[in-house]
Amino acid sequence: MVDTGAGRAHNTPLSIGIKEGCVRRSILVCIVIAIGTAAAAVSVEAREQALGLRGFGPRVGVSLDPNQIVLGGHGDFGDLFPQTTWLLPVLEVGLGDNVTVVSLGTDLLIRGRDRTEAWNPYGGGELALLFTSTDGGRDNSDLGLSGVLGLEKGISRSHRFATEIKFSVIDAPNVKLTAIWTFAN
Repeated sequence: MVDTGAGRAHNTPLSIGIKEGCVRRSILVCIVIAIGTAAAAVSVEAREQALGLRGFGPRVGVSLDPNQIVLGGHGDFGDLFPQTTWLLPVLEVGLGDNVTVVSLGTDLLIRGRDRTEAWNPYGGGELALLFTSTDGGRDNSDLGLSGVLGLEKGISRSHRFATEIKFSVIDAPNVKLTAIWTFAN
């Protein structure tokens, strides 16, 4: 805010940007609290199933804005709620467009159905720490939130393949298209 001398204050572009940044951070904190509350309310049946590493695998894709090749991996830590949601920690590195983006996050996904012989739809979100480094030497870190939509199919009794699109909600690459393989433990 800048005092114009006439007793009136005006917003400067800097003060508006700071306010928008605070609002974004507040929204992310609320989302994290909501996810934490939902995870704490896990049913007794899901607790008896015990979360643990069920599988892992690579992921390969492209992102748009920045235009990059994306390589990474993930772990499948099982269902939070039986046969409906699952938790996937994800590490991805995006290369290209004069910037490197490293994303360390977790996907919380909800299955539409779970049949081995069919393509199964899923959706959810990803909360990730994003570390960016430009060729000019500028480094930045941020908290990003993405929406996730995908299709998964069992390719054998213990292996799965999926295709996925992620779209930016807050501070993440605008669109990411990924092919994903999961190999059972």
